[in-house]
Amino acid sequence: MERLFKGFLKFRTEVFGKKKELFTRLSETHAPRTRFITCSDARVDIHAPYANRSRRALYS
Repeated sequence: MERLFKGFLKFRTEVFGKKKELFTRLSETHAPRTRFITCSDARVDIHAPYANRSRRALYS
């Protein structure tokens, strides 16, 4: 958890300030219709949630 917190602070101090205009523009214009909450564990099968659906549903 400490590593995550340090990474957040590093982003705020080293990246966000340099690209503030970009992040402001994105916050005003970016409007995703879908949000995916996933796991970065390589052992997790990314297709598992769609096992009972056709492959077409993945790309529509």
